[in-house]
Amino acid sequence: MKINRRYSLRLERSELKPFVDLGLIRENDYSDLVKVVGFDLLEDDERIPSVQRLLHGRKYLTHDTATFSDDDLKGADHLALGFQWLNGYPQPDDDFGYERITYSPIGFCQGCGIKGPQITPFRLRLPPKWGRRKMFSLNWIFDEMFVETSYYDTRFRPLGLEARDVVHHKSGEILPTVKQIDLPDVDFGFQMDTSKGEICKVCDTPRYHPNVVDYLPSLDRDASAYPVFRANTYFGDGFQSFRKIVISSNVFKMLREDKVRALHFHPIKNA
Repeated sequence: MKINRRYSLRLERSELKPFVDLGLIRENDYSDLVKVVGFDLLEDDERIPSVQRLLHGRKYLTHDTATFSDDDLKGADHLALGFQWLNGYPQPDDDFGYERITYSPIGFCQGCGIKGPQITPFRLRLPPKWGRRKMFSLNWIFDEMFVETSYYDTRFRPLGLEARDVVHHKSGEILPTVKQIDLPDVDFGFQMDTSKGEICKVCDTPRYHPNVVDYLPSLDRDASAYPVFRANTYFGDGFQSFRKIVISSNVFKMLREDKVRALHFHPIKNA
């Protein structure tokens, strides 16, 4: 594992050259309207001293994430699954209207945004344009997974996972090419450092920062019986709370062998 640091700062076009010369940015990507540039450096990048000299006296922002090698990913018994393809917004999206339609009001928290049980199918504005992709999630929704129907039938149904229909918002008709995996909600989660969490003042649920710059902590229960599940630990900030989708090493291997695109994986420490 290595730490990747994302730098963001505002530059005038006349200030670009030393950043371009270091290979941090491309002049063709610069916008005279926005003027904000960003670049990434791994913790062992030999350019870091030069970048520090360039940034001295400037205002800039940084954001750290963990970057994992193939060996890191292959060595984990379980991994958290994330999606690079967020296929639009759940409908209706005006004033978060989808929440009132899709979820039961029972269990909904006005303090941290934890949602109640799902009671109706998710609604999409348009059918998915799959291309070579097989899976996605939605903007605002970080703990659900949607799968191409044929891929669900051949890969996820044999794992014992049920699925829900997904609906076209305008017509109300079921979309035949997509299924929502009905994720098992288990009663165990991660062995978190409780000192790093916060307690919702409304529902008393502990919640942790979503960006874990390390392996995720070990699971606090044996999860070998579940190929895919939703862990019972909440992450998020503001009015956004979610649980992480966890997959076994066998499911990770399956997704890699099938070359499923637009996914990212965060390894969990082995017990």
